[in-house]
Amino acid sequence: MQQLATRFQPHDHAVQFYADEAFLADVVADYLRAGADAGERLLLLLTIPHQAAVLQRLAAGGLNTDAALAGGQLVMYDAELMLEAIMREGMPVEALFNRHILAAVEAAGPAPTRAFGELVDLLCAQGNAMAAVQLEALWHAACHRLPLTLLCGYELRHFDRPEDQAAFNAICDHHTHVLLAENFCLLRPGQQLREVVRLQQPVKSLDLGHGSHAQMEQALRAAFHGALARNELELLYRPLLCARSGQVVAVSAQPRWRSSRFGVLESECWMGAAADNGQLADICQWILTNACQHAKSWFEVGIGLRVVVPVAIEGLLDGEFPDRVDGALASSNLPARLLEIEVTESGLMQEIQRVAQVLEQLDAKGVRLSMDGFGSGYSILGHLSRLPFDALKLGGLFIGECLDNPRHQAVIRSIIGMAHELDLEVVANSISTRQQADYLRQQGCDLLQGSLWARMEYLDPELDEP
Repeated sequence: MQQLATRFQPHDHAVQFYADEAFLADVVADYLRAGADAGERLLLLLTIPHQAAVLQRLAAGGLNTDAALAGGQLVMYDAELMLEAIMREGMPVEALFNRHILAAVEAAGPAPTRAFGELVDLLCAQGNAMAAVQLEALWHAACHRLPLTLLCGYELRHFDRPEDQAAFNAICDHHTHVLLAENFCLLRPGQQLREVVRLQQPVKSLDLGHGSHAQMEQALRAAFHGALARNELELLYRPLLCARSGQVVAVSAQPRWRSSRFGVLESECWMGAAADNGQLADICQWILTNACQHAKSWFEVGIGLRVVVPVAIEGLLDGEFPDRVDGALASSNLPARLLEIEVTESGLMQEIQRVAQVLEQLDAKGVRLSMDGFGSGYSILGHLSRLPFDALKLGGLFIGECLDNPRHQAVIRSIIGMAHELDLEVVANSISTRQQADYLRQQGCDLLQGSLWARMEYLDPELDEP
């Protein structure tokens, strides 16, 4: 564990998922001890039970905790009291966060601070994942601006339900490192791979705390190499329905890998391997070509069914994406208005200026543009009016609790109103119940999508071979 703890540097923002509290205390103690050895200031925002456990382990490891507390090298707060201090009406307030937490970090000047906090875990325990995501955004900005290293801890039980996946992804998205739970090595190899790719997609790096990470990545890359040539990729088409008429107006082309070793995997599980193998350009062209040909088959029989193609930010910014779109449209003779390119809000914010230039080129071709995962915590609002989008897709974080969470309902109403003022369509994604569909229709959503209509999904039986 010590090797893992010493890996972090100022500006890193890591998250540890755990099921066993003793395991968490061990991880936090090793993490803090590494900071103390490096002369860093230590900041703890812990619940009372965890304070005792961590201090005991620090002392057992040789740190004089009494002297560190008295001398100011170790500063400790009650997480529950601190949460009360920075929250108003169920959401964290940036000014209070700065006053009660960051002021001490800023006062230390250039001296590095190493922090561990449980505020976000307490929010998830209260059923307020949306506030946890917002607080993570404040922490993430602070880590970027200050000489601050932060480790957050979450109990895995907060993410057991399928509807919790959006919150899980949004939380991971605000961290530079994700640390797997202690039971990773107890999983079967296939389960290990799925656990790796489930956590790896939203973050820059992943640490397993065991020796298996490199082997899992290597196995995935090796298995995926040649997948396109072996015709192991397929496109699953998921319908988008008009909220008013109930008619299918578009289909979203979702690439999947049907692996003999790992089963059927969604693109987020293997797109990183494709990039590492240098296969991203070929796969991007394959998806565009087949999606456009599929949409053209509908167009030829008089049905103007739009096809939506999700694009990873790496593929969008490789310098050749607009040319690939031209090639796919030319080979299929599909009108540009029937092709929609979808990017994620998180990807967009990584390279906002470069992405904007590519989007302008695509808009000039007449291609529709949409943003997925809107509202996941990134500061996109300042750029939204200057980007040529045609639609916003509400993130699943809001949809899962849209029937019984007043805060989510208020956000949904605000987003719909703002989008319509900007002449943008609003797509509600991740709908799983008829009640959710009815509610979102009443709020003014234009298009609906989700597992509620899974029976309408279909595979393209006539894919072109590479």
